[in-house]
Amino acid sequence: ASRCDSPEERIRLLTAAVDACPGRLLPDLYEDWIYPEQERLAEAFQRAVRDLGRLLEQSGQPEEALATARRGAAADPLCEE
Repeated sequence: ASRCDSPEERIRLLTAAVDACPGRLLPDLYEDWIYPEQERLAEAFQRAVRDLGRLLEQSGQPEEALATARRGAAADPLCEE
């Protein structure tokens, strides 16, 4: 999505990415390699949520932007952003 010039296309791609995220990766498994991947994917999800919310707000869709922000807050309630 970051390579697209069109805000509408970026919104479409970011929406698809956010919707495709079911939650934390392998939440019930505890192996050394899992935690770094969980963190990397969680950060990517939060970045996508922030970008999508900003684009929705700029495109005059405040309700959708708020719903997106709530989804990000639900996924990581301790995130200050």
